[in-house]
Amino acid sequence: LARVSRWSTRTRLATDSSLLHAVETIIIDWAHQVGDVLSKDSAQPLLEGLHPLPRAEFDFWQRRLDNLQCINEQLLSPRVSAIADILRDAQSCYWPALQSVFSDVAAGLEEARDICLHLRPLQLLLEDMEQTEYSQVGPAAPPQPPPPRGHRGADRSAPQLQPCIDRVLFTLGLVWARSRHYNSPARVIVILREICNLLIEMTRNFLSPEEVLKGLQGEIEETLGSVRLSVATVQRLLRSYDEGQEPQCWDFPPALAFRRMDSFLRRLRTIEELYETAIEFLKLEKVELGGVRGNIFGSQVFQMYEEVAELVRGFADCKYDPLDPAEEQLNKDFAEFQTKIQDLDRRLTTIFCQGFDDCNSMASAVKLVHMFSSLLERPLIKAQVSPYYSALLEMFNTELDNAKLMYDAQVAAATATGGIPPINKNMPPVAGQLKWALELQERLEGPRKDLWAIDHP
Repeated sequence: LARVSRWSTRTRLATDSSLLHAVETIIIDWAHQVGDVLSKDSAQPLLEGLHPLPRAEFDFWQRRLDNLQCINEQLLSPRVSAIADILRDAQSCYWPALQSVFSDVAAGLEEARDICLHLRPLQLLLEDMEQTEYSQVGPAAPPQPPPPRGHRGADRSAPQLQPCIDRVLFTLGLVWARSRHYNSPARVIVILREICNLLIEMTRNFLSPEEVLKGLQGEIEETLGSVRLSVATVQRLLRSYDEGQEPQCWDFPPALAFRRMDSFLRRLRTIEELYETAIEFLKLEKVELGGVRGNIFGSQVFQMYEEVAELVRGFADCKYDPLDPAEEQLNKDFAEFQTKIQDLDRRLTTIFCQGFDDCNSMASAVKLVHMFSSLLERPLIKAQVSPYYSALLEMFNTELDNAKLMYDAQVAAATATGGIPPINKNMPPVAGQLKWALELQERLEGPRKDLWAIDHP
């Protein structure tokens, strides 16, 4: 360009073959450089198997905008205008190439400006979402239009994550509806996958890959609560997407955007099931069985507890990342865990059935049911013990029949003695009769309450 600026007449520039060749070489370099800038794709990290966050998308388009603005300023400079005049007057075959460079830069600049403008509200919401405490979860809030530019939210003292998810997806729908250059499935899929990556990263930080399974030997109930919260939060994202509120109008297979999120949700549910199973079986430590074979059954139950505790210890001491959906070792370990638990289910079913058969009263049978509590709702056990609930009803019917016989006998005795039924000694007639009726009522009230306390359909 410096060489061009030293020439004074346009004609001489056009007839100087060496200078024309140099200018055409410059055009070739420019075309390649501009092509390199415009050919870059924000989806490249995803195609390489990485897991970028939404800020990568925002930074990509901001860098492209800055680069294209710089290139455009250079193309509008007097020196470039002189080069354009040389190529046009010389009727060079590279004149159309330079025109393409101008038009490509102008189109790319318009695209970058449009996308940066419409992504800005989404960027602000996602920045707020990143600053939100994961444990702050509140009721669903209806989606609202995006805030004005520069607005950072009215109240940041107690942000809630799940409503943030609704607002993010609603705003993304507005971007699709209003942007002329971001309303393509390829663009939306990229930002959706990055939003999923952000939520996965926030969930991982909340649960901590190093600590999430150690809770099996510590604060097991608290950790299970955190896992359930994580499952609910991830489901909130998928549910908000499925609701498809206007102006969202894209049409592409959800698996293209949520494949990794679906895998992560399955992993969370695996961990949730692991915790729920561990909690159920670790209750066996406190089971005390009575009856003729109570000691034998008790030792068998405690042995099962120790087996489960050993299995749980293996998960708590694992060396892999349990929150990485691509880590297959947890799936293998959990499959082995389920196989062993199924064996324990069958053994526990045998103990319960034999213990129930040894019960000589309804009270002892109900106590046995309460002792095993939620374990009886496990599918394999439930299929075998369901008939015993009918047996409990039969026991209660027997109690009702016995109470009816006692009542009939009392009425018959009263008739035989001239209307005065037999009562407890040393009690007035009316008080004695009331006391007898109360005792009969209590005899039925206890078993009835026991039956109502059993959670069974």
